[in-house]
Amino acid sequence: MNSAVQTDWLKPRPVRAVAMGAIFLCGLWLSPRHLLPFTAAFGLLLIALAWIDLDTFRLPDPLTVGTAALGGLMMAMRLQDAWVQHLLAGAGALAGFVLLEVVYRKFRGRDGLGRGDAKLFGALGLWVGPLGLAPLLLVASASGLVAALLLQAVGRYTGRLAFGPWLALGGWTVWCAGNRLL
Repeated sequence: MNSAVQTDWLKPRPVRAVAMGAIFLCGLWLSPRHLLPFTAAFGLLLIALAWIDLDTFRLPDPLTVGTAALGGLMMAMRLQDAWVQHLLAGAGALAGFVLLEVVYRKFRGRDGLGRGDAKLFGALGLWVGPLGLAPLLLVASASGLVAALLLQAVGRYTGRLAFGPWLALGGWTVWCAGNRLL
């Protein structure tokens, strides 16, 4: 399958770049000030992951692992009192999505969720903690559904949709909005 079919609706690429840049800047404005350097690096990793997944339907392990490692470093330096909860949230998110992936494949006979999505959800769980997982999934699922409906409305939906960008948007929204959202 040609991934260009999926991303035609986001072209020209400057439109995608401006949208991602605006989301990044809004997030920085809303994010906790004492975590701004971590938030900026986190946002840049999420932009790279979303961009690559939109084009290739792949979430590269080095970037996903980097997102998790940065979350671990952030917890060690800034959130020492909550590291156990965040670690459990990351592990639970990863395990839950792997289970969903395997069960879906068993019953439907085809992939419905990639392992990269599970890894990204686990990495995001480190960042948002247990209370952030449900809102993250809500934002990701709702925005992915809107994207699928828009693609279908313009005749470009192929039955495949990269979920990584929507997970990234959900993670970014929950991390930056924090207590305002929860």
